Amino acid sequence: TCIGVPLGIAVDSDGGVLIAAPGLPVRRVDAETGVITRFAGRPEACADHDRRDGGPARDACLWSVSDVAVDGRGDVFIADVWEATIRRVDAETGVIATFAESGFDTLDQALAIDDRGRLVVLGFSPSFVGQTVRRYDRDGQRSVILAGNGYFAYCGDLGPARDACLGHVADVAVG
Repeated sequence: TCIGVPLGIAVDSDGGVLIAAPGLPVRRVDAETGVITRFAGRPEACADHDRRDGGPARDACLWSVSDVAVDGRGDVFIADVWEATIRRVDAETGVIATFAESGFDTLDQALAIDDRGRLVVLGFSPSFVGQTVRRYDRDGQRSVILAGNGYFAYCGDLGPARDACLGHVADVAVG
C-alpha cells in the first residue's frame, strides 16, 4: 500500500494512526495488527469539485490532503488544501461532510484540536504567500483569527498576534 509523502498524522480514538498525504486517500494503520487500510477518499480520480458529502468517508473525493486531526469525540478532520475545505468524518456514522470552506482566499494546511474541542487551522494565502492561524467553533463557523495577517514579510513584533506577518510556518499545535 502506497502512503506517499505523509504531511500529517494523527492517532484516532482506537489508537490507529491516520496518515495524510497529497493526492492519496487518508490511510489508517490498525494499532493491533499493523495493517494499513483506506480510511477516507477514493483511490481513483473524481469529477472536478464533486466532494461526495453525506456518504461513507471511503467514497469521498479528496484532492490534496495535507493534515488530519481527531477531536475528543473521535471525529476526524481532514484538510484538503487544494479544495480549500476541511472535511469532518463523524465517529459514530463514518459519514463525511464539509466542515468549513475558506473560499480559496486561504488554503488550509495544518490542523489541531484545542482543549475545548475547537479546530485550530494554519492556512496560507495563495495571493500574498503569508499565513494565518484561525479557530473554528464546533459547528464549523470561522470564529476568530488568532495570528497572522496573511502577508509574508517581517512585521508584528510587540503587537497583536493578528497583525503579525507569518511565513514558512509548517504546523500548528495547541496545548
